[in-house]
Amino acid sequence: MKRNLNYETMSGTQKKSALTLVLVGFQGSGKSATGNTILKRRSFQCGMGTIATTVSITRDEIHHGAIKITIVDTPPLSSKETLTAINRDLTKHEQTTAVYVIVIAIGRFTQDEKNVVEEILSNRSMQGRTLFIFTRKDELEDLNCREEDRLGVWLDSTPTIRKWMRQYKINNYFAIENTSNKYDAILEMIDVAVNMNNQTKRNCFGKKIFREGVPLAVVIPVTIVVFVGILVLVVQNAICSSM
Repeated sequence: MKRNLNYETMSGTQKKSALTLVLVGFQGSGKSATGNTILKRRSFQCGMGTIATTVSITRDEIHHGAIKITIVDTPPLSSKETLTAINRDLTKHEQTTAVYVIVIAIGRFTQDEKNVVEEILSNRSMQGRTLFIFTRKDELEDLNCREEDRLGVWLDSTPTIRKWMRQYKINNYFAIENTSNKYDAILEMIDVAVNMNNQTKRNCFGKKIFREGVPLAVVIPVTIVVFVGILVLVVQNAICSSM
């Protein structure tokens, strides 16, 4: 089925953001460039890997069919405190349900970076709504295997990422090349993110209903028991009085 990114102006009802994609990554990972690839335009500033060009949280929007998507570009990860600042900003903008996109450059992943990712993945806010994007897909061309198998082979050679996928149940990941005009992986990623976000909203709604329903589930049976108990006492008193 053909999918398109629609940039047309939407109605006021539709303009309420249905999805927030939060791009998280290290300096030089291609995070901001990935945001521009998703947007199909240069919105986020990006440069050489040795110079951090994103110094504050910025956002832009696209429309995917009838869905408004907010893309959030963030400063390079340095510690788990970076994620705390990001979540604080999302709360301020009432974007409390979001899908986190961890951007990692293929062939470039230091031990310090692994330690930081380990810290942020353990954060409850990211559980159940995180996916990976691996940039520099062209780096996989040197692998001696079929094209469709290359990403899997590279992941097998990077056991730390495989471990995170199992431990934190991250089943969605994509490889892209930001200099390419091929958008299949981006469109697939957006579809997956929309589904993840919808599931998150259903879970949050279900928890709210559960929390609000618990008092009723407790109060009603207790009320019945108390009423029956009072009724029994009244009947017993009536019997005793008549004797």
